[in-house]
Amino acid sequence: MRGRKEVMKMSGKGKGQLGYGERETIERLIMRKESISGIGRAIGRSPSTVEREIKRNGTDSPAGKLAVTTRSICVHQNACAQVDLCGKGCLTPCRKCKDFLCNRLCPEFEAVPCPLLEKPPYCCNGCIELYGYGCTHPYHFYDAKAAHEKATDRKVTSRMGIDCTPEELAATTAIVKKGLAQGQSIRHIFAANEGKMCCSWRTYYDYVEDGLIEDVSNIHLPRKVRYRKRKKSGGAGARHPQRGSRGPHVRRLREAHRAAEAVTTFLEVFSSRRSMSWKLVRLNRIVRIACLSTPWRPTTQSISTADSHRHA
Repeated sequence: MRGRKEVMKMSGKGKGQLGYGERETIERLIMRKESISGIGRAIGRSPSTVEREIKRNGTDSPAGKLAVTTRSICVHQNACAQVDLCGKGCLTPCRKCKDFLCNRLCPEFEAVPCPLLEKPPYCCNGCIELYGYGCTHPYHFYDAKAAHEKATDRKVTSRMGIDCTPEELAATTAIVKKGLAQGQSIRHIFAANEGKMCCSWRTYYDYVEDGLIEDVSNIHLPRKVRYRKRKKSGGAGARHPQRGSRGPHVRRLREAHRAAEAVTTFLEVFSSRRSMSWKLVRLNRIVRIACLSTPWRPTTQSISTADSHRHA
């Protein structure tokens, strides 16, 4: 029997959304006549994930595919008597026109989906019906680039607007207006009416800020107009300065740390059982390193002391 981790790995659980590389692999394996389960094993996803991906993110555009585009696929093409759909005064039936495709002009156009799309691989990639005069059904191709763009656009649009129905938003706004008339804040109103609101109080503040609520604006919010809007910092490096732009207090801490290290090394040298000449050489090196790392800076007191000694 397979372990839990192996089963989760094969089923694709715990992973996020499909990436562009996985979609390229799906397109390539479809052209190789690979089964849906084989494609799922190749990318580490379940077969149902691959099936949903092909059906949801397919495209009807044959761009880049070997397919016939000038074809009439209307179910009424044999008995159609429409003329002059292009508006040029043509008396030839539009189904026989070679300049315009009546599929895009006729308001009575109707097509029948291909029955082969209900079976794997659920797309027209590699279908033999594409050659010759072309298929008599609408196309449904799977293209990795088009599928990735379609999935990205759907993800963006799903997060736009208000995540509730107009009725729920109207009921929430009525409760908010009643509380505002009594001098209550948005947070207090949402806390007192928990379970009756369609969103959180923070989200409602965002709705008001974006102008999505008609009868409520920032001027009606007591806490919103009380506080001044925060100003952003001067730049990206203002909040997180680089190592070279530290303040003087940080330099003083470094100097104190180096001095403590020098004192510790001094005590270790004199507590050892080495000869006096080795100790003097070692101390001389410590003093030189300490002088180079922490240069002496004259202060006002030291300058005044030196001037008094010189005049004396």
